[in-house]
Amino acid sequence: VMTAAVSCVEEQGKDLGMPVPMTFVGHSDESASPSTKTSLNATFNILWDKDDYITVFAGDGKGVTFSDVTVDESGTVATFKGDIPLADNYHALYPAQEDAMYDSETESVTAVLSSVQGAVEGSFGDNVNLSVAKSSSEHLKFLNVGAIVGVQCPSAYSPSSIMLVSRDPEVKMSGKATISYNDGNPVAVPAEDAASYVEFKGGFNASSYRKIFYFVVYP
Repeated sequence: VMTAAVSCVEEQGKDLGMPVPMTFVGHSDESASPSTKTSLNATFNILWDKDDYITVFAGDGKGVTFSDVTVDESGTVATFKGDIPLADNYHALYPAQEDAMYDSETESVTAVLSSVQGAVEGSFGDNVNLSVAKSSSEHLKFLNVGAIVGVQCPSAYSPSSIMLVSRDPEVKMSGKATISYNDGNPVAVPAEDAASYVEFKGGFNASSYRKIFYFVVYP
C-alpha cells in the first residue's frame, strides 16, 4: 500500500513566498508498494486518521504543519488544509514534526523516529510510521523511511513494556536521522546520538498474550 497525496492550489496570483491556501488529499493505492501511513487493518491496508498531521516544506528550514484534517469513512482518503508559499518543489513529512528541517542543497529532511512507541494490537502506535514525499508537480507520494517489525507479546501477565534492542550498539533503530533519496527511495542516516533500541509502552492487557504488535525501526 502506498499513500499518495495530491496538492491543489486554491488561490492563484500571489507573489512567490507569500502563504496561500492549499489542500493536500492523501489516499491509499492498494496496488502500490511499500506500505506507508498510520495504522494497519486486518488485511494490512494502511488507513489514515483524523489526528494524522503532516509537515510540508516549500524551501529550506522548518516546514508548515497541516493540521486541518478530514478523513473519509473508509479511512483511505484524508484531506489536509493549510497555508504555505507557492514553490517549484515540495517535500512532505509524516508525522508532522515542528523541529524537522529541510536542506535543499542535499535534498534531505532531518526528522525523528520515536524511540518510545505505543503498543497497538495488530498495528503500530499513533504518529510513529515515519514517511516522506517529494514532488515538482501537484502529486506527492509518501514512502516509508522505517521498516515494520512484528513482535509477539511473550507474557500472559500484561507486561508494562517491551523493548527491542540492537545487539550492535552502532546499529541505530530510532531517534534523529537525515533522510535523503537513492533511486527514488528514502534512505535514513541516523545521527550519532540516535538510539539502538525501540520500546513499547502501554496497550497491553490480559488478552495480549501471543498477540502481534508492530515496531517501526530504521532498516
